[in-house]
This record gives sequence, C-alpha cells and structure tokens, in this order.
Amino acid sequence: MKKKFTVKKIIFALFGIFLVGTGIALNSLSALGNDAIAVMYDGFRVLFNLDMDKLGFVSNVINIIMVIVVLLFAKYHINIGTVIYTFVLGFVITFMTKIYSMLNIPFNIYTQIATAILGCLLLYIGVGLYIAVDIGLDPATAVVMMIADKVKINFSRCKIMFDFTSIIIFGLIMGGKIGILTIITAATAGFSIQFFSEKFKKLIN
Repeated sequence: MKKKFTVKKIIFALFGIFLVGTGIALNSLSALGNDAIAVMYDGFRVLFNLDMDKLGFVSNVINIIMVIVVLLFAKYHINIGTVIYTFVLGFVITFMTKIYSMLNIPFNIYTQIATAILGCLLLYIGVGLYIAVDIGLDPATAVVMMIADKVKINFSRCKIMFDFTSIIIFGLIMGGKIGILTIITAATAGFSIQFFSEKFKKLIN
C-alpha cells in the first residue's frame, strides 16, 4: 500500500480531478445538457431549489454519500484518492465556472459545440487518468465498479446502464439539465474512459 501513495501519483490524481471538474463545468456551461453524473448533481440541485453556482457544493455532498455507500458494500474500492476527489471536485467546478464567465466568450451554437466537445474530452481523459493512477476510484466510478462486481458485467457496459438510469431518475424525473450532450456522453463515456485508462496505465505504471 505504501508504494501506491507516491508524490507522483498524488500529483497525477489531482491533475485528473482538475480535468474532470473542468470538463463538468464546461459541459454545464455549453447549455447542451450535462453528462450523466453531472445530471445527478444537477437533479439534486433542482430538488433543493439551489442556484446554479451551488452545483460544486452539491457535487461534494453527493460524492460523500456515494463514498459512504461504497464503504458499506465494497470498501476495497475506497482509498486515499477517493477522499481527495470527494472534497476537491466541487471546488474545481465552482472555480472553473467562474473563470469561464470571466472570459466573456460569445454564446452561440459554435461556441456551445466547441465547449461541449472540450468538456467531454477533458472529462474522459480526467477520469481515465484518475483510474490509471490507482490510489482510489472517484465516488461515481467506485459505485459503478461495485455494481459491476456484484452483477458480474464489465465496467463499460455497467457504466452505460448506470448513466442512462441517472438520466431517467435525476434528469427526467427530478429536473436535472439534460440535452443532446447527455445522450452522447451516456453512450460514449464507458468505453472512452476505459480506453484512456488503459493508455495511461502503460505510461504511469
């Protein structure tokens, strides 16, 4: 266990979290819909009638809840990186949302598409890097891994099912912001994250 907690891996993990938070912020700001996990955050934000700038805070709360669930049923997926992710992600989302607003980027269909593409790419790379570092999964991925272990299916297939379930419950039912980007990320996140994770594992380990 001591070998896993190197300074190098902690730095890579923090960079991965930064990419994930930036990706979530960009996807939300594109106004084309959130990725499936951010739909979950946004659904709870709407449920409790909180302003958009509280999305980062809500993500921290939801991540804490997911960590508790995984600790109860599959604690081997929890490690120091999970704790770091849980408390850092929300601050990154809030910070990058403010930075983006300060740039005064024109809002039109072209910037929306460009923002969404960049957001998805950063999100997939960030989660893939974070998984490859192997110092503890992020809370949402830990939940997907836990489910995949229990029902005996691979990660990418379980991720797709988890994402579509999130869209239905937290988007359609609870009111989280969904759109074309939501469907695209639900269909592509699983194998994209697995692809980047496998590539990064060869470079890091």
